[in-house]
Amino acid sequence: MRAPSVAAALLAATLVAGCSAEAASVPAPQGATSAVPSATGTGGARQLDPTDLAWAQLLKPMDEQVMAMVQLAPSHAAAPAVRQLAQRISPDVAAELASLDGLLRSAGQDPAVNVHEGHHMPGMMTVDELTSLGESQGAAFDRLFLRRLRDHGEQAARLAALEGQAGSDPASRALARTIAAARAGQLAALTKAGG
Repeated sequence: MRAPSVAAALLAATLVAGCSAEAASVPAPQGATSAVPSATGTGGARQLDPTDLAWAQLLKPMDEQVMAMVQLAPSHAAAPAVRQLAQRISPDVAAELASLDGLLRSAGQDPAVNVHEGHHMPGMMTVDELTSLGESQGAAFDRLFLRRLRDHGEQAARLAALEGQAGSDPASRALARTIAAARAGQLAALTKAGG
């Protein structure tokens, strides 16, 4: 038997612990206290519980950062293994983003809205870290890229496991399982690439 209350509490604790103090004025994830209402009020939207919604709203900006990272690799990386890793990861992350957008839209949410804007969350880079990565070249880029990609992969895998345990929406849980498997493969490839 699943223990959704424990896993949901862990996901909530991960979200709360990760938010920086200066982001306290940013609203909590939409729907964090109840099922997501229909965008039209007619009951036609998918009902995501708070765990499903929090997971999707956190993973989306995390994956957007990874897409920005992999797009830098061809022009910034020194090691062929780093460029190959970025090329391997890119289609998986693009597919995840499309799935997350569809999931959020079906729940009446605007996927363009980042409810974690300004938060400092595990697995996400700060603005300064993103800038530093974009300004680095060669071996320095490779080191930062691999470190940031490992941080993202490990956190995304943890969150996917929590969603798989505590989420109630079958599509969200299925996507979480797919992402967990993809992250396991990516982390193994990352180790081979020197990260």
